[in-house]
Amino acid sequence: MRTKLRRNMTTNYAAFLDCNQTNCDGHTASLFPGSKALDETKRLVVANWVEKFQQYRITFTFPVLNHAAETMFLVSGSDKSQILRDVWQTENTVYPAQRVTPDNGVLLWLVDQAADDLA
Repeated sequence: MRTKLRRNMTTNYAAFLDCNQTNCDGHTASLFPGSKALDETKRLVVANWVEKFQQYRITFTFPVLNHAAETMFLVSGSDKSQILRDVWQTENTVYPAQRVTPDNGVLLWLVDQAADDLA
């Protein structure tokens, strides 16, 4: 089953540049800064411990996100404008969203005007 899934991973994936409460940390899916799932290279899905929520979150890993035919970030709201600018303009890869770099697929950012104010 896993081999078949890996071979047929040509679906599209919608990602979000997420903010939780007032903390915009550049996470996507449930791949949070500092979490162990950021370094996962073999498993497609993991239960990722998220310290700030004191709970596990099920998430796709970068091998899935970066193997999709098309990955789309949906970013809306002025509360995301600063983190969006940071993700786009920071040269060092410090935010999980920056590590979504499709191997052969398309990376599309859908950003509303409010989120784009500072970017």
